[in-house]
Amino acid sequence: MPPLPNPGDLRPARTLEHLADLAPAYDGFLIDQWGVLHDGQQAYPGALDCLRALKAAGKIVIIASNSGKRAEANARRMARLGFDVGAYDDLVTSGEVAWHVLTEPRAPAYWALGHRCLVLAGDEGASLLDGLPIEVVTEPEQAQFVLLASIGEHEGISRYAGVLNRALARGLPLMCTNPDRVRLSRDGTVPAVGALAHEYEKMGGTVRFIGKPHPEIYDYARLRFARHGASRVLAIGDSLQHDVRGGQEAGLDTLFIRDGIFRERFAALPTEQHATLLASLAQRYDASPDWVMPLLRW
Repeated sequence: MPPLPNPGDLRPARTLEHLADLAPAYDGFLIDQWGVLHDGQQAYPGALDCLRALKAAGKIVIIASNSGKRAEANARRMARLGFDVGAYDDLVTSGEVAWHVLTEPRAPAYWALGHRCLVLAGDEGASLLDGLPIEVVTEPEQAQFVLLASIGEHEGISRYAGVLNRALARGLPLMCTNPDRVRLSRDGTVPAVGALAHEYEKMGGTVRFIGKPHPEIYDYARLRFARHGASRVLAIGDSLQHDVRGGQEAGLDTLFIRDGIFRERFAALPTEQHATLLASLAQRYDASPDWVMPLLRW
């Protein structure tokens, strides 16, 4: 194998075909879930083998997700798709981070939220707040704040437009635990709850985002890596706006997976134009990855 360049020195991104070529430079890997390991319906070819190879090489692997659900719910989903717990060391979700945030004293940075919460979370519902001294209510008129976490697998974001308009009319602060603006579905990419939260903010509402690219989830993951003795961490994801930009702002080197949410954009162009498209997208999202791979594979 040729000598590795210093991680973080590569602009524009260098293309890789196999993560094995890069693995010696890092002892920890922060890997996005949706769009990198699976599409919500099935695992991507080679993804599980790649995780197992990282573990066999002595690397610390933490799965990171902007899922508004807690870590345990995501671990169950991963298991259904074939990713057993032995394939990674830890799983960090924005929903889990939010739960811990809400257990802390209510510092001004998190507002005086109160104790009555309207939860918008698809089929997950109030279980997101289990164990917290928070009363779950069903109408905006009863609430002191809103938790916007997810939508049901077969629902669209329009379901929540009306109730959020009522919350906005009352000036309710909103905590969004999934900043993703788009998500993968059977029909390709569709709007996600992050788009709703940004619209709420655009209309004058107060929004606190928990999840990539915002710092809390990286602080939380960094603590997990430290417990395992890993300090040289590579962040891997398919979203330039969330995974790459968030990783950069957290001081991590980043690897962009091309054939996730941007798969159709790249597939529509000949290979020789991919670098130009990536440069354009990187400029748009202010996120320039160190490395790029088509798919996660060892």
